[in-house]
Parts: sequence; structure tokens; C-alpha cells
Amino acid sequence: STVAMPGKIPKSKPLAKESADAFYSDASIMIQSAFRRYVATKEVNKQRSMFKRRTNIAHELRETERTYVNNLRLLSEAFLIPLENVPAKILADLQSNLHLIGSIVKVILSYHEIILKKIEERLDTWSPCTKLGDIFMEMSSYLKSYTQYVAYYQPVLRVLRSRKNDAQLQQILSNLITENCRGKGLKDFLIMPIQRLPRYNMMLEDLVRKTDERHCDFANLSAAHKKIVAVCEHVEETSDHASRIEKKMELAAKIVFPKDQPIVLAEPHRQFLWNAACIVTTSFPVNKTHLLKKKTTMYAFSDLFVFCEDSSKSDSQKAILTLELENIMMFRAFRAVETDVSKTIMVRLEHGDVKIEELPPKPSKDLEDFFVQHAAENLKDEEAAANERRRTVQIRRNTSELLPTEFRESTRSRAGTQTSFQPTASTPAPSSSSKSRFSKTISSKSLKRTLSVGKFSKDRITKSVSKEEISSAPETPSIVKSRTTDRLQNLSDFMRRSNKRSTTLRKKKPKKEKS
Repeated sequence: STVAMPGKIPKSKPLAKESADAFYSDASIMIQSAFRRYVATKEVNKQRSMFKRRTNIAHELRETERTYVNNLRLLSEAFLIPLENVPAKILADLQSNLHLIGSIVKVILSYHEIILKKIEERLDTWSPCTKLGDIFMEMSSYLKSYTQYVAYYQPVLRVLRSRKNDAQLQQILSNLITENCRGKGLKDFLIMPIQRLPRYNMMLEDLVRKTDERHCDFANLSAAHKKIVAVCEHVEETSDHASRIEKKMELAAKIVFPKDQPIVLAEPHRQFLWNAACIVTTSFPVNKTHLLKKKTTMYAFSDLFVFCEDSSKSDSQKAILTLELENIMMFRAFRAVETDVSKTIMVRLEHGDVKIEELPPKPSKDLEDFFVQHAAENLKDEEAAANERRRTVQIRRNTSELLPTEFRESTRSRAGTQTSFQPTASTPAPSSSSKSRFSKTISSKSLKRTLSVGKFSKDRITKSVSKEEISSAPETPSIVKSRTTDRLQNLSDFMRRSNKRSTTLRKKKPKKEKS
């Protein structure tokens, strides 16, 4: 035994080489096993967390779908069907659009009842391998019917807003509200289908994010998400376009223009863009009275800018200045160094300048982008027109090179062939006031056809015809020799010489070499 002396550490004996290798081998195995156990535990916890989140999303989808189907039933049974029995005199322009919306709501309701039934069946047997992607794939084709609903929803909403002071209509709508409606009216139920589409997109996006890429349902969920995003974008564009049309129609009935400016806002090509409050100043008299500097409301259209003064009447506005896009010669935006928002905008017309101030940031940026885009489109159109002109000149030059040198100049200038007709016994003599010669233009196609079919003589052009055609043809007037006739004769001689030369070359045989 070894006795340790105080203050001294005993020296350990060195291990043998074989025992050292075995020790390090066992240690590496233990480390690898511990690392694999850590990675596997982390992956299992991740899969459990993702499955829990997917379960929550699936239950949320089922609950919200039940609520949505119940609301669609209330919209149809409590509002749309009873309104069909209301006299047409009371509903007036609401009746046709409400009838169309009622038919679309019935179709949408039948679709979502089928989808709700399938979702409930999947959740009854829910497991980590349960699929929902095929249901969303089927739903994406159903959701296209929402575009028609959006197109009819905007006119109904506009009429309801315009008739909010109609006591008789408001009384009828309030009587239709039942206990199941929970205090919600017709407007609240009509907007629910439009709010439902973004909800589907958000839940499906969250479901794709919480599904592993190796999951059996990941491919279907990703494809369904792309389709539903496309449908939502299309419906949003349709809704935006319909709302702009309704806003344009509302402003057309609301804005009053001066008598010397007969402007019709409800033109089919005109689109409403935005409106904002601003201060407008002019360097020329408006309405031939005085210079303008006033706080107004600016309405921007695709080809028109209307400035209206604020009125106490909510149903009408007076237009005090109108700027047409085609009359604007120059546009300038002045902004501060530290910001990108234009504080002052100058517009130059033929008869003066217009200064627009105190526009909100977003309308100011939209107005600047609008003029920049318009200038880019004009530049593109000018370049296309210039390219077309260069292409036309190149085609003309290539066509002229097909003819001999003496005929190119006449082809480029498109000179017509002048043919003089002498009056015969059947042709009445021309009066002193009329021209003594008749000009006829021969196009390049006619010239090629004449060269291929006709025959050239000394002073006339004749065509190969049969004896029957000669006997039945009417007597044609004689043709007097002109410059064009001389040119055609020269062309005929040129072609004849070329043919003779080629024939002579073919007849010549190569001489045999002397042996």
C-alpha cells in the first residue's frame, strides 16, 4: 500500500495503451448516445408542440365555421326571404340587388354546410396523421362564387347608406331583427361573407406553418394555401373595383359643376382613385371672377381632378376647379430634405399655375406616383411609335432593293403610274372643267402580278387571255405612251436579256480536256 506523505500528491501509474483506447472508445459512445437522445427528445417535443397547435387550429376552424353557417342561415331566413314579400314601392332599387344576393347566399350556404360536415368528421377521428388539406383544396374552388356576391354587395350598401333617413325602410329593417340576431342588423350580416375570406387565409397560413414538411398533409396544405391566396386577391380586387364604381356613381349624383363645364363623372372609362382635403391656389381667375386660394376637398379620378368647396349640405357639393389630365403641361413636387413626402405640388396649365398644399402624406405620395407613372407610359408610347416608324422605313428600303437600280427611286417615293385614256365613240368627251387625264396608282402587288402574268409591248400592256374572253370582252380604250410605260419597257428588256443570258449559259457545254 502506498502511504501519502503530508504535502505531497501521489503519482498515478500510467495506463496501458490497450486500456486507454477502450476508455476513450466507451466515452465517445456515451457522448454520441447522449447527443442523439437530446436531439430525439427535442424533435419529439417539437412534434408534440406542432400537433397541439394544429389541433387548436382545427378546433378553431370547426367553431368559426359553425358560427358562420348559422349567420348565413339567419341572413337568409331572417332578412332576405322576408324582404322579398315587402312591396316594391318601398324597396325601390333595393329589391333587384337583394334578390340576387339572396340567391348567391343560398349557394354559399349549401357549400359551407358540406365543408362543415367534413371538418366535423375529421375532428371526430383526429390524430397526428389526420389530413385537412384536401378539404381546403375543395374549398378553394367554392370560394370563387364570392366574386359575384361582392359585385352585388356594394350597390346594396350604397343604397342603404343613401336611404338611412328613410323612416319607413328603417322601420321595416328594425322589425326583422330577432333575438337570435343578438342586436345585429342587415348591414352586419351582409358584410360577414366578405370578412370570412381573410379569416380562411390566416388560419390556413398558420396551419401550414405548424405542419412539418415531412407530414403527409403538407403538400396539400401548401397547394390549397396558394389557391386560396389567389382567390382572396381576386375577390379583393373585385371588391375594390366595385367600391370605386359605387363611389364614382355617388359623387356623380353629389357634385354640382358650373354651367359652362358640362362634365359627366359617370363615364365608363373614368375610375375614382381617392379623395383628400387640401388648400388650392391658382394664378388665374376662376369662373372669370377672382384668383382662388381656398380649403377644398380634392377628388382624384383617372383622367380628372375635381376641387369642391365644403358645403353644409351633405347631399351636394359645388365644384370650384376642375383639372383635366390632358391639359396639364408640367408637374412639380417640392419636399423637405428630411422627408420623402411632398409638401407642395405645382401643376402648370396653358393659362396659369395651380398650387396644391397641405395634402395628407398618403394622398400626396399617390398623386406624385400617379404623375410619374403617367409620364412613363407616355414615354413608352412615344418609343413604340418611333420604333414603328423606323421599322416602316426599313421595310420600304428592303422592298425597293428587289427591283433594278433605275426603279428603286420610284418605288421608295411610291410614285403612281399615270395612264392617259383617249375618249372613244362610247366615251363622252370630257368637259373643260374636268381633268384631261385620269391618274391610276399601281401598287407593288399589282406590279408583281403584271410582271408574272402580263406581256410587255411597245406602247401597251396586254394580258394572256383565251379567245372566248377576247370576243366577249368590251372594247378597251387605247393607252398613250407615258413615262411609266417606258420604265416598264426597260424592265421588260432587262428581264429578257437576263433570261437569254441564263439560257445561253445552260446551252454551253464544258470543253473536254485533251488527253
